Amino acid sequence: MSEGSDKREFTRVAVDIAAEVQRPGGQSVMGVVEVISMNGLMISAEENLPDGLHCQIKLILRGGITPMAFDVLAEVVRYDKPNKIAFSFTQIPVESYSHLKNIVLANASESDVVEDEFESHIGIRPKKK
Repeated sequence: MSEGSDKREFTRVAVDIAAEVQRPGGQSVMGVVEVISMNGLMISAEENLPDGLHCQIKLILRGGITPMAFDVLAEVVRYDKPNKIAFSFTQIPVESYSHLKNIVLANASESDVVEDEFESHIGIRPKKK
């Protein structure tokens, strides 16, 4: 997936972040986030999840002295083989929004484009004109 192509609202960036997807009822699926944007993400996982499933995703950031984690709420929008699951964010808690923003900005090849996207939105919603 290329950054900022095909008229998407937000730039997508390649990452390597551990993820724990919690299904309703408490069962978890572990995976690795490969691509992320302010709208959603794609993970590689050993299990399939059905389209339309609403779940909580814990993103686990490593690299510091202690791992840090934050949560987003998402819906499965597509399952691509082999083992790729695309999610659209349905809710980003306030405390998680800045972490997500920093991840996208830190991994973007065109940070000025990403900054413009942030400026043209209130959170993940476009500003009214």
